[in-house]
Amino acid sequence: MKNWFVASHGYIEGEYAKGEANAAPTTVPSDLEVIFFCPANRQLGMRMGWKLWDMLMYGQYGGEDVAYNLCNNKVAAHAPASNYCAVYTQVDHHDWNDGDHRLAGRPAKYTLGIWEVGNPNKPVIDLRTDLSTIPFKQHQRLMPLSTILEKAALAGVSRVYWGACRAHMIDWGEPGERLTAGSNASPYEYFRLIDAS
Repeated sequence: MKNWFVASHGYIEGEYAKGEANAAPTTVPSDLEVIFFCPANRQLGMRMGWKLWDMLMYGQYGGEDVAYNLCNNKVAAHAPASNYCAVYTQVDHHDWNDGDHRLAGRPAKYTLGIWEVGNPNKPVIDLRTDLSTIPFKQHQRLMPLSTILEKAALAGVSRVYWGACRAHMIDWGEPGERLTAGSNASPYEYFRLIDAS
């Protein structure tokens, strides 16, 4: 079974973020499942994101089985899923670099991208350069979940793990960016997953 892991920023623009049920839905293709790790309207904490990276890419802390069982929610084939965007931005205050500074013996690697689970050598989709991404606001590149799912279906993928925020934002990446009124500003950290060993 081949699965993908989305490791990136993630959000949906405020005009589409009028509650989870109405947030620009897409339909999950046949034979696919989408796995989310934080609730709608929430930001995924980097500590949890790194734990997912270690589990899904290196099989640590119980590996994929534990990550799957401790997810926030699963969206099955043919069901609607909010069409969040995976985002690369040149203006980034997060450190996406894995290597010895995190865990001894790790090769240095920039981790933002879309990866095949268990293969940390090279992303299957590099959000910095992939021609399917959408240039946005001069310093960003976006790929909607709908596009990721289309590519995943063509590649024979069974699961797409969304290891990104599900923030509902207005003017994300701009000086006046803000969360929508119904959003929760605190990063989501699920300690059963963070503390998995």
